[in-house]
Amino acid sequence: MRGINTVVLFGNLGRDPESRRLPSGVVVCTLRLATHRSVKEGEGWRDHTDWHNVDLWERNAEVAERFLRKGDPVGVEGQLRESTWTDAQEQRRSRSFVHGHRLHLIGRRRDGVEAATPPLLTGA
Repeated sequence: MRGINTVVLFGNLGRDPESRRLPSGVVVCTLRLATHRSVKEGEGWRDHTDWHNVDLWERNAEVAERFLRKGDPVGVEGQLRESTWTDAQEQRRSRSFVHGHRLHLIGRRRDGVEAATPPLLTGA
């Protein structure tokens, strides 16, 4: 049986999007997305923030770079992925991240005008 690997996150950016261009010319943008949940502690509840690394590609990356800034609300749909490598000190490293394929722009642009792009973008 094939498994299901679907992630849907809605939260706020913890920093400005970071873009880079691969040697092939493809644009990749990394988002640091915060989601919030309540955790029971004794008789009360406390807020807890979970941080998620999201990689967007091509058109979604370009839109994120152009329209998003730290603190902005955003939604992402994608798949959970893991990358492993060996660093210069021969230490095995890994990174879990969301490979985003849909970007949901929420709210308004900074100038108060509705965002010109559609609220839902589908990437490659």
